Amino acid sequence: CWSCARSASRMAACNEAAALGAWGDLVEIGGLLAEKEPGLGKSFQGDALAKLLRFPEAEALLEEAVKLPGHTAMAWSNLACCRVERKAYTEAVAAADQALALEPGLLEALYNRGRARFGLQQYAEGRADLAAALATGKADAALTENLKTNIALADRYLAHQARPAAKGRTKQKT
Repeated sequence: CWSCARSASRMAACNEAAALGAWGDLVEIGGLLAEKEPGLGKSFQGDALAKLLRFPEAEALLEEAVKLPGHTAMAWSNLACCRVERKAYTEAVAAADQALALEPGLLEALYNRGRARFGLQQYAEGRADLAAALATGKADAALTENLKTNIALADRYLAHQARPAAKGRTKQKT
């Protein structure tokens, strides 16, 4: 039917805009797709708004999207990102967990959960998430460097935490 063909065409346009990083276009096309497939269209819009660093707008839209059929794991992952940005770390971990339940090994969800766990001072768990994100092999060069740097920072912190407190550092003079 004509309506289904238009929906498929809009879906293809959303995928193309995302691949090109045309986030402004993706907001617009996602809105058109949302007329036929609200969960999916709002997922695309929220993704684009998060990429544009418009986190409050993205969060509101993504909260709507994840309540609707057709939403994506990426919607949950971007919701986690938005929550990390406003320092709602427990909520961010929960959103990332939802993304990973839908798509195990999703790079962005692992990264966002790791960031949230660092915010909660759960350094070992956060380090594990970042290492898992790195192990996907899907990170671009900048994200790979970011992951490696943060894993190294976590390693240093955890090593420092593991050291026993120095006893009797000062000697008494006799």
